[in-house]
Amino acid sequence: EMDLSALFFLTLAIYFFIDAIQKRKFPILAAVSIGVASLIKTLSLFFVPAFLIAFFIFNKDKEQKIKIKENLKKAFVFGIIILTFFSPIIIHNYLWYKDKGMVDTYVAQYFDIDNVREKYAGQLGYDSGFLTKKFFDGLKTMSKTIFSLDKLIVPLGLLGIIISFSLKQKREYWYFLILFQFFGFMFLLLSNHLPTHYVTMIPLLCLFGGFSIN
Repeated sequence: EMDLSALFFLTLAIYFFIDAIQKRKFPILAAVSIGVASLIKTLSLFFVPAFLIAFFIFNKDKEQKIKIKENLKKAFVFGIIILTFFSPIIIHNYLWYKDKGMVDTYVAQYFDIDNVREKYAGQLGYDSGFLTKKFFDGLKTMSKTIFSLDKLIVPLGLLGIIISFSLKQKREYWYFLILFQFFGFMFLLLSNHLPTHYVTMIPLLCLFGGFSIN
């Protein structure tokens, strides 16, 4: 299953990112992991903003002021590494479009080059880039799907999110994990309502669930 494979590398990216931040090193392995995940599943790129913002959350000076220039450089390099790994997909779409006037489903959905989206509309059931008109329908579907995935992990995870927020010394990690969930959640909710995509939320709910049990 592609979703689970991509999820493995995304979860690995979280580990590598936090580990590098704690050692005050550049999280190159996190960028590589996201790059591999994006080759497996393009939707993995939805989670990238959380990592870019995380540079500004973690990297501060002694007075707790954000190092804007330094973090912008790190975020830029981080993005370039991911883009390098994702480049075969970009090249593939460019050559396919140049030769046949076609692109893959994700490029068609979000960019609709020369109305290519219409060719996928009947097959995939969408006629717009972001499904803003179906936001609340997607929210309803997502809620049912997540709670049906595991009736123990989900409530414990949600409770753990509340409990772990009280850990002031580790709150940066809380913000990072919540951002990871938030961006993935919002992009999926606005673009793709397939139930299998929401399994991306389970690993982090497991982590937060540990606070409920401990």
